[in-house]
Amino acid sequence: MALNLLQKMNTIRVPFIKEGLLNDGILTEDDSCQTEIVNVLDVGCGTGILAEAIVKLSSRIKLTGVDYSAKRIKRAQTHAHLQGLDIAYVTSKIEDYASRHAGQYDVIVASEVIEHVTKKDEFLTACLKCLKPNGSIFMTTISKTMLANFVAIFMYENLGLIPKGMHEIENCITPADLMNMLKSFNCDTKNTQGYFYNLFTGRWNTTTNTDMFYCLHAIKN
Repeated sequence: MALNLLQKMNTIRVPFIKEGLLNDGILTEDDSCQTEIVNVLDVGCGTGILAEAIVKLSSRIKLTGVDYSAKRIKRAQTHAHLQGLDIAYVTSKIEDYASRHAGQYDVIVASEVIEHVTKKDEFLTACLKCLKPNGSIFMTTISKTMLANFVAIFMYENLGLIPKGMHEIENCITPADLMNMLKSFNCDTKNTQGYFYNLFTGRWNTTTNTDMFYCLHAIKN
């Protein structure tokens, strides 16, 4: 996803994550009442666009960003330093990272990542290995539908919103299929939210329709 679109997408992603954390009692509305440290892992964090927004939700959030690209991690580290943000960034594949950090995180975030992953079972296994029991996993991705293929891939590519070849519809996944996969890993989906990019306003908007883009929040049992 192009950086400009990802930055704008924070208006959808961050409130969805915040609402889930508040509903689960992981965060409190009044930050001064937040006593427990909340360990968050941002998987496929890229240059830290979402990580920086999440860490600002509470002074008690301790965030780690993991990405296989050393170049992206370097940019994320530099930007976080300039912003005065305390974020730990690690260059690693999630599968390797999980083998060293099992059960260490209260929250896992994987935003705009799983549509690029071919071995989704292995990816989810690694993500959930890092997650504590009763922890939350938040994901955002593109659905595997004709509408998503035409609008989110074909149109966005030809309008220059995203690079051509960035997404392949065959590698995307519907909410139902993702929920079933998570269920097989003993995770219960708590909430889903559709969203789309309005070409006329240049903004992301929420919708009840999950046929293009969607957020998902699940709990590990």
